[in-house]
Amino acid sequence: MTLSNVFSFPTPTKPPTQPLILLAGSGLSMAGKIHDSVLSLGVKYALFLLLCGWSCPVRAQTRLPVIRAGSSVVDVNDGGYLERGSWNLSPDARPDVYRASRSRKQKWVTFYTDLDSIRVRVVPGSKTDFVILLNGRDSCFTRIESSVPATLPLLALPSVNDTLPFELTAQDAILVKALINQTDTLRLHFDLGTLLFRITPETLQKLKDLRLSRGGDPSAKLIRSIRMGRQIWDMPEVRVGQIAAQDMDGRFGWQAFDNRILELDYDNRRLILHDRLPKKVEAYSKMEIRFVQSHFCAEARLRAKGKTYKGTFLFDTGSNLAMALDSGWLAHQQFPPDLPLVKTLSFLDGAGNRYETRVVTVPEVQLGSDRVRDVPTSLLTSPGPLGFDVNYFGNAFLKRFNLVIDLQRDVLYVKRNGM
Repeated sequence: MTLSNVFSFPTPTKPPTQPLILLAGSGLSMAGKIHDSVLSLGVKYALFLLLCGWSCPVRAQTRLPVIRAGSSVVDVNDGGYLERGSWNLSPDARPDVYRASRSRKQKWVTFYTDLDSIRVRVVPGSKTDFVILLNGRDSCFTRIESSVPATLPLLALPSVNDTLPFELTAQDAILVKALINQTDTLRLHFDLGTLLFRITPETLQKLKDLRLSRGGDPSAKLIRSIRMGRQIWDMPEVRVGQIAAQDMDGRFGWQAFDNRILELDYDNRRLILHDRLPKKVEAYSKMEIRFVQSHFCAEARLRAKGKTYKGTFLFDTGSNLAMALDSGWLAHQQFPPDLPLVKTLSFLDGAGNRYETRVVTVPEVQLGSDRVRDVPTSLLTSPGPLGFDVNYFGNAFLKRFNLVIDLQRDVLYVKRNGM
């Protein structure tokens, strides 16, 4: 049993220094303190940039902000979620680009060095440049940019309609056959808990003449295309995924259909790509998709012992669990600890980490306007895979709903199906 493609993030802590604050697309500070000597360095490095031909996206910008660092390791707080040591400075990059986790709303991204910090407002389409001066001599040109374009490519193609049939396996995996480089057929499962394409080490060992987009044997053939139905991904980003559903060669996630409208029809076992929102959604519940560190999430409510509990749930269609509740969320919500124990269970996350759980039955779960009763639920007894308070819906639960996923507007439509 797996919770797919989840990663460990440390708990946020309050930084010791006041950050330099930048508006989106601006190289000039709006608040915070910076020494005059550092600002003068900013003028010098702006001239250096002009000589080197490195362009800045800001109109009439005359200098870049400069912050200091004594270590190449940087902590990043992206929209309220802090990852310690997640960024390494690279003086050779011109610029080194940090793509903020997905959000169509305004948010803040803060870089913390061991000496300084800078806070940048991120909105769709924004790009903000600055310099991190490493050890007083190496200029690390850095850009924070949004992962969402400023304008939506709505109906950019005359027609993107397509239907991808899938098999729902005995382990509740959504199996879609994919053609690699027009030659090899792989069994991939669709996992909303994954971002792009992942192939297992065992599959790579079997297909020795193939290599991924990063690393591998340079003499082997690069994965240049992946085809499913009429959908073709040219030069896709493919990485190793240590864990996949049983009998699968790998998995693929929501980013494969970014800025598209995708219908997940469990009743008829098909993924449908629409060029516009289907009329049927008028009968569905409409919900906001919440991307937490780019993970696909939505809000749901649980009811137990006469009380209602609200939480954020990561949609993990790659897992054959029904529901898992994070230990931090359980404590903060004061969720009843004495629901009758059904059994104990352990599972692996996408990185191969094992988690021990207590399985209980939650009397009622509400997603949208639909309610499901008596849902088997794994209670995590230690911090969850993401390191913060987010819960999980696996495909044993999600298969009970048909979904229309509008990744042009980040809206989810859900309706209880016949399963």
